[in-house]
Amino acid sequence: MSSEDLRHRNLTLHFNRLEPSVEKCAGELYTVFSDIGEPWFREYRTSERLFGADSALTEDEKIALKKAKLGNSNPALVLKSLSMLGIK
Repeated sequence: MSSEDLRHRNLTLHFNRLEPSVEKCAGELYTVFSDIGEPWFREYRTSERLFGADSALTEDEKIALKKAKLGNSNPALVLKSLSMLGIK
């Protein structure tokens, strides 16, 4: 979701120390996940959809995913994923 999409939906995803601010941000996060995130994951849950012509993945990403599914993942991409997820 782009920052333009957030503005269009009047979502800031900002908060401060005050509880109402945190609650507002939590509600906005719920909106993003339920309205955009969950439908996206539902749509792309199958390999056929991920590897299709209108996939959100680039050709390089499709190749890397195919290799990973065969047990030959790229360690640099695995590390990048873990970093993006805040795991490493």
